[in-house]
Amino acid sequence: MKRKNLADYRFVGGRGKECRILRGYEGAEALYEECGENEPLYFCCDAKIVKGRLKGSYCVSYTVTKEEFFDEIEALSEERKKNADSIAATLRKKYYKIPTVFLKLVGEAYLGGEKSYE
Repeated sequence: MKRKNLADYRFVGGRGKECRILRGYEGAEALYEECGENEPLYFCCDAKIVKGRLKGSYCVSYTVTKEEFFDEIEALSEERKKNADSIAATLRKKYYKIPTVFLKLVGEAYLGGEKSYE
């Protein structure tokens, strides 16, 4: 069964703010952000859309901003920025409490062109 790509899907989050999915598929992990500057990134397992809302097990919600993650990635050598696994392994040294799967999604978002901030 082909999973629906949820990238760029927008929804209203639990705090009433608009959110946008950066990467993820229905029934799998999804990385999303609250729209606006300096907002946290979130990670959702088993993401699915039910009546226009994102549903699933919310495994991670850190207050590390997208800008902070992306600034860390920008500072890496080109060799370390070649793929999401390499980015995740390098970020893991500083953000050791954050699951590697989340750091890999951050790397994928970065490599996917999410460097421009809304």
